[in-house]
Amino acid sequence: MTNYVLIPSYCPDAHLTGLLQELSKAGFACVVVDDGSSPEYQEIFMAAEPYCTMLCHPHNLGKGAALRTGLEWIR
Repeated sequence: MTNYVLIPSYCPDAHLTGLLQELSKAGFACVVVDDGSSPEYQEIFMAAEPYCTMLCHPHNLGKGAALRTGLEWIR
């Protein structure tokens, strides 16, 4: 059975990549939902992408919607 970590993310800082690296090393499958962050954050998401499955909302829908999107993908 796969253990997932779901992270809804809106305008993250650079710590996201390090967190995902550590979670991956610990054996977790990570899913990140970019909840409509502005283009200036795309570099952070691109750096994080090797350590997770990246899902994106075209605009901010809120944490609840990001969690639903992630849970739907995991299911």
